[in-house]
Amino acid sequence: MVLVLPLVADGAEWVGRITDVRCAANRKSGPDHSSCARLCVRGQMGGGPDLYALLFDDGKYFGLKAKNGRTPALNDKIEHLIDEGITRLRVHGIQQDATLLVESIEGIKE
Repeated sequence: MVLVLPLVADGAEWVGRITDVRCAANRKSGPDHSSCARLCVRGQMGGGPDLYALLFDDGKYFGLKAKNGRTPALNDKIEHLIDEGITRLRVHGIQQDATLLVESIEGIKE
């Protein structure tokens, strides 16, 4: 019998650009992309609702979900940062496979 456990890393910090999962795969992010990311997360670009994502310079990315299960509240906070012109985040949380379970976020002005 083989027991498979998901990859989980203890609480850590990551810094990257705000985008959504679909567009992260194509390395799309930044100020000119934030409105598209918002529409994708809201499910207004077809294909159903998406997750915000944190995209790194090397092209890797993680989807963002709230550790406490309140992902809509997390999305609201990210959208507020986007409205303020912030496109980079510092995320504290736990990695679980290709997702970060977010404990806190902080916008980084460029």
